[in-house]
Amino acid sequence: SGYIIPVSGLGGDWYNRNLISDPTLRSNRNPSAPGRGNVSVSGSFTMPLRLGPWGWIQKHVVGEPATSGSATYTHVSKTDFAAAVANSDLPVGLTFEHGHTGIDEYHIFTGCKIAGFSINASSEGIATFDVQVVGQDYAQDTSSLDASASTYTSAALDHFALTMQEGGGAITNVKECSVNFTNNIDTSQYVIGSSGQIGTLPTGIASVTGSIRTLYEDDTLLTKAENH
Repeated sequence: SGYIIPVSGLGGDWYNRNLISDPTLRSNRNPSAPGRGNVSVSGSFTMPLRLGPWGWIQKHVVGEPATSGSATYTHVSKTDFAAAVANSDLPVGLTFEHGHTGIDEYHIFTGCKIAGFSINASSEGIATFDVQVVGQDYAQDTSSLDASASTYTSAALDHFALTMQEGGGAITNVKECSVNFTNNIDTSQYVIGSSGQIGTLPTGIASVTGSIRTLYEDDTLLTKAENH
């Protein structure tokens, strides 16, 4: 089952294959043809924040959420949230497809995981996420893997739909906020006989970093920073 994700841009090479120099000596200055090396699938996409696709991405970057409520739902995701959700490790993987629909060309990236995301929030504008992707292999086709893929239709959220909390309580003097989450996925596990594909993508220790820029009204946050 496919889902069409509204994005505002793509980044990275997405697919690359190393070329290995052939050191064979020849009777002239022309080099020997290079050999094929390992494959690398790595890229990113920028997505205006929509609740539908963000829930799906959140599951793949953090883990299956604990959901409560009936009319209005609350979804709580935590790394290795096994106490609340069975099988809360990251899903096994997924496939991304870049559809160039005007020329019937589709680029398919398989064995993918979401390596992390970043968000930069400000006092005005559409909230956007940058999502990083790593994977195993690439293929081309003239038709989509799912000709009737579902489309997320929820509207993009602006920053006026967001609130900030610090220490569990509201904070109203933040001008800018940057948050980065990464799974530190190991992309070095290549194996013999795999045609250059990476053998597995083990998930590492999760890392969260970020910063805020605030109005300087008192020493409350400064004191917390000094006290670690």
